[in-house]
Amino acid sequence: TVETYTEEIEVPYESTRVADDSMKKGREEVTTQGQNGTQVNTYEIRTLNGETTTTLVSSEVTVAPVAEVVTYGTKSNEVSTGF
Repeated sequence: TVETYTEEIEVPYESTRVADDSMKKGREEVTTQGQNGTQVNTYEIRTLNGETTTTLVSSEVTVAPVAEVVTYGTKSNEVSTGF
């Protein structure tokens, strides 16, 4: 016998950090919220003479993950005296 099985799995988002020289050093903020994506895997399950084999037939990302972006400051906290 041959059966088809489909599963939906979560694709985790990645996180990246971006330097910002207009933001004070030590400060961070999430500028883009990360979102997990979705992947659909389809398997073919064959049973022959009591032995079962499972084969991945297709794998498709149906919703792409959105990367989280964390912006961090690099601007010096020093006060300029003007000299």
